[in-house]
Amino acid sequence: MDLITTHLEQLSQLFQNSKALWVFSAALLSMIVGSFLNVVISRLPPSIELECQYECRQYLGIEEPEETLNTQASALSALLAPSHCPTCKTRLKLLHNIPVISYIFLKGRCAFCNTFISPTYPCVELLTAFLGGMVAA
Repeated sequence: MDLITTHLEQLSQLFQNSKALWVFSAALLSMIVGSFLNVVISRLPPSIELECQYECRQYLGIEEPEETLNTQASALSALLAPSHCPTCKTRLKLLHNIPVISYIFLKGRCAFCNTFISPTYPCVELLTAFLGGMVAA
């Protein structure tokens, strides 16, 4: 436990001595949070819509076709699924998930199907990085 405390004290001292490092670290962490926000933004609304439709059908007493139930289950599990291309559904590699950098490196396209990826993704990441850096400053 003393080793962890010592390292935390050293890290705290480093951040106190270097405001630029503190702001950069906060911006970097915020960019990672922005990447997670992109997942929530893209996956949560369709999942909520399917859940709402399912509950409305239950309330009205309408039987669910079997393929609808399968769609429902897959939509809810989509929130927990690993990152994938929205078009070709290919699972992304770790290098493809680096906020902003991977978007620039891949020139805004999927590494597998070459489909254009919305600039919204890096914009959200950059915005959260900027806001996190501003709060830290």
